[in-house]
Amino acid sequence: MHGSPLLRALLLTASLAVVGLLLAAVAGTKESDPTPPPVTTPGTKTLAILSLQLSSPATKVTLTSLDGKTTLLHLDTPSLDSEHPLQVPVTANAFTGLLSVTWQTPGNTNFLRLRLEPEQLESRELLLHAPANLEQHAIEFDWLDN
Repeated sequence: MHGSPLLRALLLTASLAVVGLLLAAVAGTKESDPTPPPVTTPGTKTLAILSLQLSSPATKVTLTSLDGKTTLLHLDTPSLDSEHPLQVPVTANAFTGLLSVTWQTPGNTNFLRLRLEPEQLESRELLLHAPANLEQHAIEFDWLDN
């Protein structure tokens, strides 16, 4: 006895429906709630960690605000790899500042890596090639593509 073809088709359809419901329940339809980065108002200062890596020794590193009036970081004889907590002004999801570096041997090919990690924003990184000392070199970190 092989059974009724109509009954077999109905059982197959019902079992596929049950499996489909189980798969939908297991997979879940999670709707992620991507929160956009906070849009900051002008003059807002955000706590951030600045990681600094130097390829060779420097005698001085200074980071100031774009207008040059506020010194955010000043290091005499910084180590080759260091981290510094800062209050950085983030305006319209961007930070722009002026970086000055005085190398012990400015004629060498020097590199500098900056990593800025503000609270509630993803970290951003810059790699600068500095064949000579940097004097008020404009740097910018932005979070516009989040």
